[in-house]
Amino acid sequence: MGKICTPSYLRDIHGKVGSEESEYFRKTPSGKTSICHMDKDYWENRVLTDGQKAATTKFTAASARVKEIMANATELASYKADFRNQKKYKTLRGFIFAKVYPLV
Repeated sequence: MGKICTPSYLRDIHGKVGSEESEYFRKTPSGKTSICHMDKDYWENRVLTDGQKAATTKFTAASARVKEIMANATELASYKADFRNQKKYKTLRGFIFAKVYPLV
């Protein structure tokens, strides 16, 4: 009898049980499903760590830089030429973000 292998994206699934529910589920490192009840106050009043604040700031700065590039015709033309020569990214905006994010 064959062994059924679960794809990694199903093993690592996590999220909300329902759109109006306050129960969340996630996979623990041991592979078990954990269901927890987190009310709205938990998400609104939680304190971000320094790493989370830094990541948020970096993402915001990169997004703002992408917006500037999209508005500047000269820079945009340069990125469009590079975008045409690659196969990894599906959208121009995603390609620009991938190039700008490490530099911010």
